[in-house]
Amino acid sequence: MVIDPLDPRSTQHLLPGAPPPSYSTDPPTSGPHASSGTVTGLQPLPIDEPVQVAVLEEGGIVVQYRSDLPAGPRESLASVAEEVVVVAPNPSLPEPVVVTAWRHRLVCRSVDLAVLKAFISERKGKGPG
Repeated sequence: MVIDPLDPRSTQHLLPGAPPPSYSTDPPTSGPHASSGTVTGLQPLPIDEPVQVAVLEEGGIVVQYRSDLPAGPRESLASVAEEVVVVAPNPSLPEPVVVTAWRHRLVCRSVDLAVLKAFISERKGKGPG
């Protein structure tokens, strides 16, 4: 697990249609964000970075996987999806699975549900908001 420095722009709320900002981490763990995290549970499409950060600010967790992750492990990720844990594809990830919470990032080369659930349990509900 990596603890990322707080992006000093984390208090900035972006207006709808604003150009996406740059982030110091990929995927972001803090920074400018949408007004609220409006996504929950299992998502079929990638999530915009400002929405990801909004989810994290509210204490949520974002579990993302690359599209080349095999079907079996990808389907097992659905078991961790819930109201405050969003699971979504992200074709540009540096590794097959990356889990983010406010200022925290877990980078995984494979799906280990025990490790993912431990990270989620430890970090869920710990956003600044």
